[in-house]
Amino acid sequence: MLISKFEIGEWIEKHRGPYDLTQSGLIFRIDLSKYFSSCGFDDLKELKELVAEINGTEKELVAITHGATEAVNIVAKVLRILGVNEFDHFLPEYEMLYKVPALEGMKKGKGALFLSDPNNPTSLRQEIPAGYRYYVIDETFLQFITDLDKVKRPKNSFRINTFTKFYGGDEVRVGYIISPDAETSEIIEKLQGLAYEPVSRHNICIAKNILKDNDKLKEEARRISAENFEILQENMGKLKFFMNKKPYPTTIAFLDYSEYSSLRSVEISELIYNSGVSVVPAKLFGVESNHFRVAYTRENFKESILALNQALERIEKTSKNNRALKR
Repeated sequence: MLISKFEIGEWIEKHRGPYDLTQSGLIFRIDLSKYFSSCGFDDLKELKELVAEINGTEKELVAITHGATEAVNIVAKVLRILGVNEFDHFLPEYEMLYKVPALEGMKKGKGALFLSDPNNPTSLRQEIPAGYRYYVIDETFLQFITDLDKVKRPKNSFRINTFTKFYGGDEVRVGYIISPDAETSEIIEKLQGLAYEPVSRHNICIAKNILKDNDKLKEEARRISAENFEILQENMGKLKFFMNKKPYPTTIAFLDYSEYSSLRSVEISELIYNSGVSVVPAKLFGVESNHFRVAYTRENFKESILALNQALERIEKTSKNNRALKR
């Protein structure tokens, strides 16, 4: 059996340029140092209560995980336990959401729909179609655009989130699953006890105190997102948004580069990287189209987007010169 690999993560590790447009979380932008320095050890009870309150749900439905990646894997396993053998997804999509269920042996069908909302990479939202037995919804970027307790989901939904992107908490290593019912949540807890290490009690304390300050941190995260999204719109050159639809301001956008080049997304992304700019090609989100994902999280984002435009202009000029020489 051919085992899939995490291609986006591998690409980012190998393409770290001085102008980095691959990092989609707010690490180093949100100051979490006081939470790390002031925390000892804590148990899950209060953290579950805070997660439930912020999401407008019941604490009995909350399971704490080591981030969203573990959460997706757990849910895929639980679905198999529940007898779900089929899954569906949209494209473009974050690769975990279609690779993990496939690795669990699930085939194409209407058992469970896996999706990110807002979509990673496009930051667009879409209507959730009816007809699926379950929905697995990655809400990693959702709090950038709305409060989590204002979102209504189908009753048969698993909601997944993480502290990594919105809070910049890469080192916190905490995420969570909100199950559709208490019985399913109990299955998750039993599975965690057998197959997964418990989350660090120190990290539980950090996550709990972050959520106690959620309103303040939410304001800062949304401010950074809005300011850099405005910079993006003002400095796109001939780049266009995916399907010409203005995305929600999160930290990512899927940009159409077809006005500059007809090169495949991996090829042009490599050329851009040679100019010191890092982007993630469309192919790694399951589509071969004239797009790449940019993240607008860094303090030097304006310099980075201008460097990207300059790189694309050089690629376009080289292409025109090569065509002229062939005549």
